[in-house]
Amino acid sequence: MVPFSLFSFGQTNKTPDRIIDEQSLNLYIEKLITENTQPAKNPQIFRTESGDFNVRPGENGSTYEAEKLKNALIKLPYSDDKELTLAATKELVPSVTDQQAEETAPKIKANEQALNKLIADWRAEYPNAKTAVYFQEINGFGRVAKASEKTSFFAASLYKLFVAHYVMNGIDKKTINPTQPAVGGRSIENCLRIMIVNSDNPCPEAMANRFGWSTINQFAASNGFEDSNVEYGDNTVTATDMVNFLVRLNAGELLSQEQTDKLLSYMRVQVYRSAIPAGLPGVTVEDKVGFYISTWHDAAIVRSKKTTYALVVLTEGTGPGAIADLAKKIDEVLIETF
Repeated sequence: MVPFSLFSFGQTNKTPDRIIDEQSLNLYIEKLITENTQPAKNPQIFRTESGDFNVRPGENGSTYEAEKLKNALIKLPYSDDKELTLAATKELVPSVTDQQAEETAPKIKANEQALNKLIADWRAEYPNAKTAVYFQEINGFGRVAKASEKTSFFAASLYKLFVAHYVMNGIDKKTINPTQPAVGGRSIENCLRIMIVNSDNPCPEAMANRFGWSTINQFAASNGFEDSNVEYGDNTVTATDMVNFLVRLNAGELLSQEQTDKLLSYMRVQVYRSAIPAGLPGVTVEDKVGFYISTWHDAAIVRSKKTTYALVVLTEGTGPGAIADLAKKIDEVLIETF
């Protein structure tokens, strides 16, 4: 579409001379380029269900060169027809070639194998402990490394994530009023914050008593977390359920954007930082811990410079220092490519 306001014409019986509004024309060209540029797409390395790493070829893009587009617009014949069709004048190519991606895919596979070996070696350091580990790359190449991911553990405070999911979903659906009192003069909204940030116990227990432990448990199961259990005094969890929770939370699949951002912000500043966050200084870690006597768990979204991933470590008989050590080693082993 070419606005008539870009051009004006002198009064003559001959073909009129154009007087160009340069400023408006340049702004219009910028707008056309912005709206019609098709960026090039780099090839993608992705993990298949069989565990192989395949390559999806890249695609060229296109855009307009400002000067060529300007010349084409100026040369357009005067017409009442406002439709403009111009071929793109510049091809955009991916910054990574398909060949580079093909050469990188085996390296990613080897790196995934190294991660699995690292986890196995770490677990061997604690032969008398019960441990489970699950690493899931959220973006990038989809690397996975895990061990005993389906083993059930006493959840400790990890069950609070399921309570938060239920209550915050209710706030989204407007079936729960966040300003209502929960316990000890605190509102439901305030309770949500302190049960994640400070791992407060009275708040989640009061909310679970109000809405029903079995109701929350059924809600968790109906959302795909059927391997875990939300029952008073008998809370259990698996690494698989925790990783799935974190991946789907990060993707915005569990809650509205507002409630997703709120829960992640609570996890980002929770006060118990001696496990996964301690092993990754300077890295953004959004996590929830659970600990009781010999039980120490940490479930985290790690936003490393190399990639973003979910890391869940469930333990009975190790402690936060061992978890921090594993987190540090995992991030060091990860290779960063295009």
